[in-house]
Amino acid sequence: MMKCNYHPETDSLFIHFSEGQSADSIIIDEKNMVLDFDIKGRLIGIEIFGEASKTIDLSALEKARVLNIRQPEISEVGNQKAVAD
Repeated sequence: MMKCNYHPETDSLFIHFSEGQSADSIIIDEKNMVLDFDIKGRLIGIEIFGEASKTIDLSALEKARVLNIRQPEISEVGNQKAVAD
């Protein structure tokens, strides 16, 4: 089943078509997109970094009930802030 995780703080979207580890990736620079493939060469996910909301109609994903909007969990680590996924 398809799952989508949207991170509003970075306007990034992660679309997962199936469970499994990524064995290979193809970067599509002009779209800030990465295609992830499993060991058998099947597409298992798409990552869109920055401007995902301009690339994909997020409201359609919400209507299909496959979109999970992730809120950042911020914790202080020394003088730096760490954002957990």
